[in-house]
Amino acid sequence: MMTDTNLFAPDAEVALLSIIVKNPDLAVNIGDIKFFMMSSTSNQTILAEIQELTEKGLVPDFNLLMSSLTATGRLNSAGGKDYLIYLTTLAFPEENLQEFSKIIVSSHKARSLISAAAKIKPDAVNADNIDEMISRLKKSLEDITVNGGSDAQHIGDNASKAFEEIVARTSNPGVRGTPWGIKNIDLATGGKNAGEVWFISGRPGSGKTAMICNAALQDGAMGSPSLTISKEMNYQTLFERYVAIDS
Repeated sequence: MMTDTNLFAPDAEVALLSIIVKNPDLAVNIGDIKFFMMSSTSNQTILAEIQELTEKGLVPDFNLLMSSLTATGRLNSAGGKDYLIYLTTLAFPEENLQEFSKIIVSSHKARSLISAAAKIKPDAVNADNIDEMISRLKKSLEDITVNGGSDAQHIGDNASKAFEEIVARTSNPGVRGTPWGIKNIDLATGGKNAGEVWFISGRPGSGKTAMICNAALQDGAMGSPSLTISKEMNYQTLFERYVAIDS
């Protein structure tokens, strides 16, 4: 029987963070732990910041960690300055760092396993789809074993496939997704593709709204629904913009 003690390991999380904050050079020794394996937002935020600093070749000591969290606006999410100071007041043996790491990983895997099992609804399983359901569960179990239950991928895992995509775009330029409705932008970007997030900025009058309206009209023409939210223009103004573009 799984208990809260098995599923959550707040003591181990606090111990690990305390050791790292007080001995930042040891941050390179916790590569097996990913920030999402922590059970609380504050612990996730702190570990993510520590690992980001480490990946940049920096030593995440207390002052740098505090400054970085403040600069990125994540200090409150990390529990605030008081929580970071609290971590420095605790005393845990450095030699137990790997043991704390194992506890955290195991607890996360336990939560992921229960979550995967919970997605299987008894009423949804029948003779026609049993093989598919088993396949899904098997994939979930493999995922938990390999990366702790996350869909996160190492940048090198699919490098070959990604490079092939770049070559394909260079050899066959054109729209590979949904068009923006503006030829030069479509050629430069390949259109809009699933999974992408676009942030469009520019000076007033530079064409940001026109670009968005063109994109929405193109989506509609291709049968793809879109949602336009404006904090400046009312319905009538936006409607007239759409009509003017499509006239």
